[in-house]
Amino acid sequence: MNILLADNNELFVTGMLAVLQALGKKTQITHLDNGGDVLHHLSFKEPVDIALIDLDLPKIDAFELLRKIRKNKIDTPIIVLSNSNDAHDIQKIMQLGAMGFLCKDCDRDSVYESIKSVLCGEKVIFSDLSSANVQDSLDWSTSKSGKFSHYQRKILRLLKQGKSKQEIRQILQLSKASVRSHVNSIYDSLTLSTGS
Repeated sequence: MNILLADNNELFVTGMLAVLQALGKKTQITHLDNGGDVLHHLSFKEPVDIALIDLDLPKIDAFELLRKIRKNKIDTPIIVLSNSNDAHDIQKIMQLGAMGFLCKDCDRDSVYESIKSVLCGEKVIFSDLSSANVQDSLDWSTSKSGKFSHYQRKILRLLKQGKSKQEIRQILQLSKASVRSHVNSIYDSLTLSTGS
């Protein structure tokens, strides 16, 4: 598997390279540190299976990079990495064509699960959904909750109460995959409805 990792934080890159290299000997990793090089690599170099790119890359940030990737009809699946859990940023990157969002403080298993899911064509969001900076979106969504399924409405209420995804799984007795699927559907609905 060929993976492109784009980030300019040396400490983070060192840790992420170790995580990605543990995927196996057949994993080839290319590291770049700015958006201009990423665009050039995706446009003209050997194809990659998946790209993990930092939201705040120098030269061209992830928002502009995603616009250019879409304009140039590059079909490499993109997961955006960020220290931020800002709901508007997440909505915007998903609107621009990213297949996933991964908070940089997530654990190794979340990284592996994200890559696996995106390679299977699924959209993923691994973020601290109980944090205060997504509350505005949750307030908006619960006021429009008629458009959500029974479980999605329950999940929205629990998120507003500050419950983690693990707590939600236990309370609702749902599998990890089910909760993830419902949360992704909620985010897709918010993205389509709120714009940016």
